[in-house]
Amino acid sequence: MNAAIRDVSATSVPRTIPHIVGGERIVAGAGEGAVFNPATGRQTGILPLADAALVDRAVAAARCAPILPRRA
Repeated sequence: MNAAIRDVSATSVPRTIPHIVGGERIVAGAGEGAVFNPATGRQTGILPLADAALVDRAVAAARCAPILPRRA
């Protein structure tokens, strides 16, 4: 492992990773799933699972988002 990169998962509590819909952080959901570091196998986060209403909200926000030109 690169000395500049430190695996904090061994000492820290798994953090909740929010959904971001329309620029708003949303933690609510329909249950939760664990997020693991594949290199260590340690749990590093908790991800709230989106319910149908949150998915609909995300799709609506995406449809309203501006289409930006690609960078070369």
